[in-house]
Parts: sequence; C-alpha cells; structure tokens
Amino acid sequence: MAHANGHTVFIDPGHGGADRGAPGVSYPGPGVDEATANLAVALALLPLLRQAGYQVVLSRTADTSVAPESAVLRSSSGIHLDNEARVACANAAHADVLLSIHMNGFGDRSAGGAETVYDAVRPFATANEQLARLLRPASSLPSGRLAGGSPTAAS
Repeated sequence: MAHANGHTVFIDPGHGGADRGAPGVSYPGPGVDEATANLAVALALLPLLRQAGYQVVLSRTADTSVAPESAVLRSSSGIHLDNEARVACANAAHADVLLSIHMNGFGDRSAGGAETVYDAVRPFATANEQLARLLRPASSLPSGRLAGGSPTAAS
C-alpha cells in the first residue's frame, strides 16, 4: 500500500479485553483503567499521524485483546502471548515503528512522568534510541526515564 512518506507506524494501545492494566484514580470521581486510557490516546493519535502522511495500523480499535482471550495469559515458558500477537501484527504490517502506549500505575504519588523504553539489543538499537529521545520532548508529561532494554523482559 503506497503512502505519502513511505513509513508505516504501528500503534499498540496496550492491554484491552480481559487485561485491564493498571487501575486509574481520578479526584473526584471514578478512575479509568489503563486499557481504556491507552485506547483513547491511540485513537486521538491516529488522525494526527495520518494527516502527517503516515500509514497507520492499530493493534486494536475497541476494548479487545489482540490474541484470542484464552491466550492472554502467559505461556508455560512465561511468554505473554498477547504481547507476542501484537509484535506479530506489527511485523505483518511491515511497520517502520511500533509505538506501544501504556499508562503505568504507581502506589507512590510522587512517581510520575513519561517513560520511554526502546529495544537496545536489536540491530537497529541506535535508531530506536534516537526515536525514543525525539518522543520525550513531544510528551506534555513531566520528564521521566529513558530506558534501553529487552522487550522480552517487560510484560
């Protein structure tokens, strides 16, 4: 599929379906769970990227998991099967970038800010780090941490 700038962005609104992610807290009123907030951010980002000329593919557009619901849990070897399904979808879309959106929850209210994690062990680790550093100032959140690591270590 041809597109204006030749780049495909795969957006993964983390969690969904039975996996609700971190519970959100708002004052006053009921909280919003992470799966709902992640999807809202992804759906707001979608038209912005398309308007900029990117081909955009989402792992989900509704409150669902990506893998079949029965496979959301970890395999016997500890692999989170829904995460594996998301990566497989990004690879099938021939994505140039996989952007996974999460709203991490912390019990300590002083902890906060944007966290940008990239895969430092892949052959394109330098490009991963460059993108992560470019995304940091674009965030309206307070400065958090930039971490290079293996995505297989994260859940």
